[in-house]
Amino acid sequence: MQIKTRKAFFTLISVIGHWSAGPGVEFASDIAPILHHHCLICHDESSNKGGYRIDTLRGIFEPGSSNLWPVSPGSLTQSHLWNLLNHPDANERMPQKSEPLPKESLQLIHQWIEDGAKLGGHALSQSLLEVIPRPDYPSAPRNYSRPYPADALEFSGDGSQLLASGVNEILVHSCDDSSPILRIGNLPQRIYKILRDPVRGGYIIAAGTPGQLGELLYLRPDLKTILTLLRCQDGYFDVCLTSDKHWLIAAEATGRIQILKWPSGTLHRSIPAHADWVTSLVARDHQGFPRVYSGSRDRSIKSFKVPEGEIELNWVNLEKPVMRLAIHPTTNTAAALLHRNSSSMLWDLEKGKRIGNLNLPTGEIACLHQTGPNLWIGGSDGSLHMVDDSWRKIQKTWSLSPSPAIAITKHPHSSHMALSHLNGQISVIDTDQSTTFPTRPNQP
Repeated sequence: MQIKTRKAFFTLISVIGHWSAGPGVEFASDIAPILHHHCLICHDESSNKGGYRIDTLRGIFEPGSSNLWPVSPGSLTQSHLWNLLNHPDANERMPQKSEPLPKESLQLIHQWIEDGAKLGGHALSQSLLEVIPRPDYPSAPRNYSRPYPADALEFSGDGSQLLASGVNEILVHSCDDSSPILRIGNLPQRIYKILRDPVRGGYIIAAGTPGQLGELLYLRPDLKTILTLLRCQDGYFDVCLTSDKHWLIAAEATGRIQILKWPSGTLHRSIPAHADWVTSLVARDHQGFPRVYSGSRDRSIKSFKVPEGEIELNWVNLEKPVMRLAIHPTTNTAAALLHRNSSSMLWDLEKGKRIGNLNLPTGEIACLHQTGPNLWIGGSDGSLHMVDDSWRKIQKTWSLSPSPAIAITKHPHSSHMALSHLNGQISVIDTDQSTTFPTRPNQP
C-alpha cells in the first residue's frame, strides 16, 4: 500500500511539474536559488544529511530518514520541509547552525507550496543546478586599481587575440596592440581555465564564485553569447578535450570529474573521483583509447577510462596537494607540481613510483603547461623554460619579467606563447625567434 501511495504521489508530481507555473512564484527563478544557496551544501549527493537530498528535483519531494513528505503540494501543514524551516526550536530549525531564512524567502516558499509546488515545466529527473537561470553577476570594475593577475590565458584560433581572465569578466587583448579590445562580462568571480574549442571555434570556460556557484560555460565564437554546460558548488578548476574531440572532461571543486559528449555538451557520466578539489586534468590516449589523468588537493593522482569512468591507476598519499599535472605522451612519465614555487615531482606511471625531480637552474617552478610532448615551465622569477624531450632537464630559458609567472598558454599553430605574471602584466614571446612583444597590463 505504501509503495502504491508513493507511486501515485510521484505520478501527480510528474504531471504538476510539466504544468506551466502561471503568474506568481516561479520554481526556477524564485525557489531553486533559495534551495541552492541555503540548503544544497548539506543535502547534496555527498552530504545527504538526514537522508534528504535536493540535488535533483525528484529528491526535493522524496522523504528522508524521517519518512515524512518534505513537500506536500497545496498543504503547508503536511510539508515537513516547511515545518522545519519554521520550527520554533533553533536546534531543530533549518538550515541548522545558521540564521533563519529571510522573510522574503519564506514567503516565496509558502506561496509555492500553497499553489501546488509546480516545477514550471521542468522534469523531476533534472538537477537543481541545471534549472537555475544564469545569475546576474556583479559588474566588473569600471577601472582596475592595478593590473589583474590572470589565472587563465588562451589564444584565439588565428593567434590575433589573447583572452585573459579578469574580475567577473574576460579581457580580450589584441596581440599587436597593448590595449584590450573587448570586455566579456556577467561571468563568475574567478576564471580558472579558458580552452579554445577546435570543433566549433568558441571557448570552454571553467569558472566559479568561491563558496557559492561554479559554472562550466561555453562562449560562442561571436564572443557575445554564453551558454551554461554544467553547474556545481564552488567552482570548476580545469577542463580538457580528448584527442578525438569526442569527450569534454571537467574538474570540480566537489571532487567529481564530469564527462560530457562533445560537441553536444550532454553530460555522459559523473565520477566521484577524489575526496577534495580536482585541480588538474590531462587527457591522453593509452593503447589507442582515451584516458584522463587527474590531480587533486587530496594528495592523489588517478587515471580513468573515457567514457566508462572506470579507475585504472591510483597514487595516493603524495607529499602535498597536486596543483598541476602533465603526462608525457610516450614515456609514461608524469610531472606533478605539488605546490606553487617548488620543484616538480616526476613519476613513472607504469611502475607507480617516483623517479626524480625537475628543477630550474634559478628560482622555483610556479606553473606548468603542456603541448603534446613539449613541457613548458613558468618560473618564480618570471622566466619561461622549455624542457627537453625526456623531461629531465631544461633545454632553453627566456627571461621575461621580474614578477613570478602564474599561467602559460601556447598558440597551437605557431611558436607564440603568453605568460601572466603576479604583477598583472602579460608577456608574449615567439619562442622560435626568441622575439618578445611589448608587455601589456591585464586591465581595461
